[in-house]
Amino acid sequence: MRMPDPEFIASHALLRRGESGEQAEINIQIGRPYPADGAWACALVVDERYPDIYGDTSLQALCLAVSLASRRLREMLKAGEILSHPDSPEVRLDAEALDALFGSNLFK
Repeated sequence: MRMPDPEFIASHALLRRGESGEQAEINIQIGRPYPADGAWACALVVDERYPDIYGDTSLQALCLAVSLASRRLREMLKAGEILSHPDSPEVRLDAEALDALFGSNLFK
């Protein structure tokens, strides 16, 4: 299920370059958690709109959406795609930069 017009509460823009050199800006967007079917859900966009992410609580739905966004970007890197900031396209993001973006390295 997808909320037709979600309220996005967080976003981050990146540049994505494929192996053939094509470049496109992608926008990661996380929606405000909303009650749905006895659970909670969040909208998620990582280059495209995903089915809404469900959890037992609003916090779990939000955390699962952020986790999936992080995993999707890591999959892009593993596939050989290049991610960078729109303001600094010459600076490539790596797994360590994604750790910093998503707070994965706070307690390592």
